[in-house]
Amino acid sequence: MPRKSLGPRLIKLRKRPNWYIKDGSVQFTTGTPDRGEAEQWLVDYKADKAKPRSNVTVSELLDRRLADMKARNLARANVNQYLHPPLKRHFGLLRPDQISSHILNEFRALYPTKQGVLREQLLELRHALSFAKKNGWIEVVPLISVPGKRPPRDRFITRDEANELLEAAKVP
Repeated sequence: MPRKSLGPRLIKLRKRPNWYIKDGSVQFTTGTPDRGEAEQWLVDYKADKAKPRSNVTVSELLDRRLADMKARNLARANVNQYLHPPLKRHFGLLRPDQISSHILNEFRALYPTKQGVLREQLLELRHALSFAKKNGWIEVVPLISVPGKRPPRDRFITRDEANELLEAAKVP
């Protein structure tokens, strides 16, 4: 069984004055013998490594949002993981700037009778894109209109249920 990766870290090589960053099999110099400056190099390296590439897809942004939610132990992460597969199938290969009203309408046509599910999915897409903008991964969040909440269901009790209520309400 392979060893768990230690991740990017600073190392000092024998007979070399500078600090080095080692990340798996990759190793390169920070160009400085000062530990403080080398730490800043490591912070910059980790930040660059965590950034998505410039042509990031919606699928990658959904994955990053879900990973962030799981890392923060949010209970909502368990629900959101079930909302992502349909979003990835329809929007996954697109960049956020490619999402248009036409593509959103195609997605809405997949759920003509399930407005509650559609609402949750579109809200999750909007939240994932807003999360990406807050982290500086995208510049603009496309406009995603979400259907309103479903009205509450009206239910009338039957005669038998009304009689049971009256019987239960009688004071002894």
